[in-house]
Amino acid sequence: MTVALALFWLLGGVRPLAAVVTFVLGVLAFAIVPGMQTRVLTTAGAAPTLAVAVNASGFQLAAALAGWLGGTIIDGPGLRSISLVGAVLTSAGLAVAVYILRRDRARTAPAPGLRTRRSAAR
Repeated sequence: MTVALALFWLLGGVRPLAAVVTFVLGVLAFAIVPGMQTRVLTTAGAAPTLAVAVNASGFQLAAALAGWLGGTIIDGPGLRSISLVGAVLTSAGLAVAVYILRRDRARTAPAPGLRTRRSAAR
């Protein structure tokens, strides 16, 4: 998504390429949702309905903030800068996701010296 937004910033003035990048952005935006919902449900514990509701509320809040931020950007640096700011924000989101995944893997990693099925098979 970050790369597609950066490409849109670079190629936005070329209409056929902008149309292709817009299509790719749409596909990527919808492709992200199932993985995020799965993550929410697998970490929800005993309250999956509440977790999905909070997740949906977060999306709605993000949509409202995006409208405000987009208007602020258009008033400032201009319309073309929106996709560049989007690329920066998605990079920040990716960094947070990588941090969370690494943290979760570290929590579930076996203790040093502990034999697992995988290490026993070697």
